[in-house]
Amino acid sequence: GPPEELAQLARALLGASDGRLPLLPQGEARISRAGARKVSKGTESLTVTQYSISGLGFLPADVWLDESGELFASLDSWSSLIKEGWESAVEALKADQEARAGARRADQARRLRRIPSGGLVLEHANVFDAVTARMRPGTTIVVSGNRIAAVGDDGSVKIPPGAEVIDAAGRAVLPGLWDMHAHPEEDDGILYLAAGVTSVRDMAAELDDPARFRPFETGEAIGPRVTFAGIIDGRGPFQGPTKALVDTEAEARAAVRAMAAAGFPQVKIYSSVKPALVAAIAEEAHRHGMRVSGHIPAFMTAEQAVREGYDEIQHMNMLFLNFLFDKVQDTRTPARFTAVAENAAAIDLDSERVRAFLALLAKRKVTVDPTLGVFENLFMDRPGQVALGFAAVADRMPPLVRRGFLEGGLPVPDGQDT
Repeated sequence: GPPEELAQLARALLGASDGRLPLLPQGEARISRAGARKVSKGTESLTVTQYSISGLGFLPADVWLDESGELFASLDSWSSLIKEGWESAVEALKADQEARAGARRADQARRLRRIPSGGLVLEHANVFDAVTARMRPGTTIVVSGNRIAAVGDDGSVKIPPGAEVIDAAGRAVLPGLWDMHAHPEEDDGILYLAAGVTSVRDMAAELDDPARFRPFETGEAIGPRVTFAGIIDGRGPFQGPTKALVDTEAEARAAVRAMAAAGFPQVKIYSSVKPALVAAIAEEAHRHGMRVSGHIPAFMTAEQAVREGYDEIQHMNMLFLNFLFDKVQDTRTPARFTAVAENAAAIDLDSERVRAFLALLAKRKVTVDPTLGVFENLFMDRPGQVALGFAAVADRMPPLVRRGFLEGGLPVPDGQDT
């Protein structure tokens, strides 16, 4: 719902005797006062208060109220809403809010993080071998520092002196999972690890992102390893949320060099980049040992992007659009989804044209990052029905997360629902 919904809930919680209220269909909302700040515009000033509401989702929801308890601001890393006339206060309030979130993450790390002093050993584990796709019962794993030092049959691996030994009999042990297409936030770190995800790829990284996520590396916060794909887009009405906006070859090459200097292994080209700049971006990236990936820019086909230097394509719809160019040239609009939903079934996947394109991908060793889960939601979900991919777990989720599963996907034209 709109930010005013949080303000209404905050007022109700503040009026409750213990700051708690039951939620439907289940759960409980709790409120805490996070802090306050005096803000000014001209000769006018007032004190606004940040409240954190827990129990709605996976993380606390923050809202700022003015002295009369009315909504003053709702801020996050993607968008900011504030009372008209007070726009100059946004950055200060965001800084306050992020400082408190950082303190919360640091407190989590202090309370939950534990480092075995002499290493860690798991015995009698049923280990999933990703190379052979088989389970290996009766396995011992030795961890030293942040690396796996040895894996072998029980009794065949030397246990280091002083190591903490855990009997993993009856338990399955998996390698750490990768989230290969993520847009992580700092608060996501503990959620990733809780789900077994130990490495993520930030697919829209900015130059300041390594500093944002450094607490994961230092142990100041709990989170996975993060690999960065720097995003580049062109200026215009559909430009992506990035500071790396380029319209000339000089700007494009400079943006790639800056990302290379920051240690990024990959560049991600977004939808508003001019097709004429793709070859220069790819050339500059390859010169610095970087991979080139991305959406297919507007007015370009996937085949053209591959021939201009792409090493990887994000999102399966971009491959289907290669064969729908007569219907969709501008990949910045919702047509990049709707045209695929309406026409993909008519594409002959055994046709010479499709086979030739697949052969090109194989010859150039182009990776496809399909993100099929996104399209399952967009194409298959219907308003008021629990999302297909989450139906088995929806009732275990916090209220607002579960409510999100009822939103449905793309609007379905009359006569096209199956």
